[in-house]
Amino acid sequence: MLFFDFELNNKKMEQMCSLNKEKRFFNATQEEVEKMVWNTEH
Repeated sequence: MLFFDFELNNKKMEQMCSLNKEKRFFNATQEEVEKMVWNTEH
C-alpha cells in the first residue's frame, strides 16, 4: 500500500506556507484544557 504517492514542488510549498498566518485557533488555558479532557473541577 502506497501512502505518499505525491510530490510537493516549490509552487505547492509556497501555497501551503501562505496558509500559515501564525495565529492560534484554540486559546484555552491549561486548566480549561484539563476540564475539557478530564471533565473535572479544580
